[in-house]
Amino acid sequence: MESRVMQVLLCLIQHADQVVSREMLIDEVWRGGTVSDNAINRIIGLLRQSVGDSAKSPLFIRTVPKKGYVLIAEVAKLAAPSAVPLPPEPTPSESALIVPSKPFPAYELTQPPVKSGGFSRRYLASGLLLLLALTLTGTWLWQQAFDRETTSESASDIMRVNPITFFEGQEIDPALSNDGRKLAFAHRELADNHWRMRILSIPEQSYTDVEPTMLGNMRYPAWSDDGKFLALLNWGGDAGCQLVVLAMQQPTLAPRTFACHAATQSTSIAWAPSGNALYYVDADGEASYKRIFRLNLIDGRREQLSQPHVSGQGDYAIALAPQGNKMAVLRSIDWFNTQILLFDLVTGEWRNIVEVGYPLRSVAWNAAGDAIIYRGEAGQLYRLTLQSQQLTRITSVVSEINSPASNAAGELTAVSGELFEEELWQWSAPYSQQPQRWVYSSRRDYSPAIAHDGNALAFVSNRSGLPQLWLKRQNGQEIQLTQLTAFSHINELSFSADNQLIAGTLNRRAFVFNIAQQQLQFPEQMNNVQNLAWGTDAQHLIAAVLTDGLWQIKSFDIVTGAQSLLVNDAFTAKYDRHGALYFSRLHKPGIWRLQHGAVAQLTDRFTPHIGGAWQLAGDDLWLIEPRQAQPQLARVNTLDGQVTVLPVPMANVSYRSLSVSDNGAVILSMLAKSSTDIVSISH
Repeated sequence: MESRVMQVLLCLIQHADQVVSREMLIDEVWRGGTVSDNAINRIIGLLRQSVGDSAKSPLFIRTVPKKGYVLIAEVAKLAAPSAVPLPPEPTPSESALIVPSKPFPAYELTQPPVKSGGFSRRYLASGLLLLLALTLTGTWLWQQAFDRETTSESASDIMRVNPITFFEGQEIDPALSNDGRKLAFAHRELADNHWRMRILSIPEQSYTDVEPTMLGNMRYPAWSDDGKFLALLNWGGDAGCQLVVLAMQQPTLAPRTFACHAATQSTSIAWAPSGNALYYVDADGEASYKRIFRLNLIDGRREQLSQPHVSGQGDYAIALAPQGNKMAVLRSIDWFNTQILLFDLVTGEWRNIVEVGYPLRSVAWNAAGDAIIYRGEAGQLYRLTLQSQQLTRITSVVSEINSPASNAAGELTAVSGELFEEELWQWSAPYSQQPQRWVYSSRRDYSPAIAHDGNALAFVSNRSGLPQLWLKRQNGQEIQLTQLTAFSHINELSFSADNQLIAGTLNRRAFVFNIAQQQLQFPEQMNNVQNLAWGTDAQHLIAAVLTDGLWQIKSFDIVTGAQSLLVNDAFTAKYDRHGALYFSRLHKPGIWRLQHGAVAQLTDRFTPHIGGAWQLAGDDLWLIEPRQAQPQLARVNTLDGQVTVLPVPMANVSYRSLSVSDNGAVILSMLAKSSTDIVSISH
């Protein structure tokens, strides 16, 4: 559920049984911004969809023609506790799991699984009442952060979150000028893939669009100290990738441009205090590997400042301290971890600050320059004091807060909401009916794996804060299986043949979850694998392993730790029920079959490189064939290679995620853009 949808819901709850006019919604939800009727209609439509309501036969929200909306569901006020403490503050060194060194170690769950009775209307109504109760207790809901002080034990540390932008669509990359009067940010409509750059004059609440002479996407703005110049990244136009410097007080002056790596579509920019140089992130050599450079704006020469020697994305984000003498740097480690470093621009000294254990988008500074601010694992902002290493939570709202940014005065802005929302739909054979919405929540539900008999669905969700492994039964009951204490990238789920075990990867480390015993286990020798799948029985897993620069498919005995090579030059593979191995290669088109020691090509039409994008069920190989107009469900018969395609009657279907049961029940992942807003963070 988008943050603005949640805000409208709270507004209707607070005015239950009263007509809430569009003017009231604009005043209370959009804080008086300029809002179109279409924007309000879209949010009301999303809210109705979330609670399973209908405009024609409403059970929750009734439209009063020419007047507004009224919440007609029964609302009960629950007794509020005297104080609701915030979750305990994590330490910077806290890790997700303590892994024993024993063979086939087990991770015992310390709490019972969390159960959910599905998303019936009765359950949703109870959820609305719970939201009302939480609102009235003054804890962590969005509206409370706007309108009153937090009553938690850490109230003095919690800062207010106030919306700044009000456009429909996605607003990201906030950059506040040092005088606090101008906000630059990137914006795009939900139906558009093109990013534009907009400037908000905060005192006048007026907007202007940045329109340089070149065409392309504009992102990652940065103001000069005096606010006279704006630097940004422009890519996708005729000129390729460029750093652009605009003279904001001389709009007729042609922008200055500097070339960047042709494949660069993300960066991080900071102005040197002199105003004659930029610090920025760019690729050099490998398109996805980033380093920090200093660009001299007078002669155009650039100097490389960092040389990370780690696997991952390299140094991908920077933030200059208010004093201009040091820089916080985000370094990607093994793709799923972020190291925050401190780079002294005077001495050239590097110092490790903390490894957070999950990906970050940005980092910011406080005004004194003695603490950094970044997103915590559960989607709220934390302040880390550099000298004491004390970590303090500073936001507590229902919406995710990320991408913090600060100006030289220490004024904080951030992004509210998530760029994408994901939910799971089920499409049953013979596919004559529309797919049915099957798993959805206020956060992301993804990486599905349906049991072979179709009676259970494993998936990943961050609805409880951190990504966790969940299970949904056919009767609608949903159970949280894991209680991970730190951010983890969970992926590549699949059921064993008897549906008793779930295999997957956690930060590229293979795991097996025993459903009956509620036990998470980590097989030996499988610490860095991709495209995990079950072997020929429940004692073996197969996965892609990079060996001496060559991808291989190997089989692993999860009890003894023994491993064996199955096929060279292969990247993703799965066994069918007859024991034949199907696989794809990175540099050759098609899907291949290994059976009785002989390799033959099944088809050259499809080449899946992601294990979750295709599946074997029955005698068929299934995948989503991406098409610009409409995606297609493709089925390849493994006996004769015959291909059957069926248009999927839905938009936003992800071709990277698919699961199919033996009876032909198809689980589709619906991935769509979600609205985000720029917010200010202040006491």
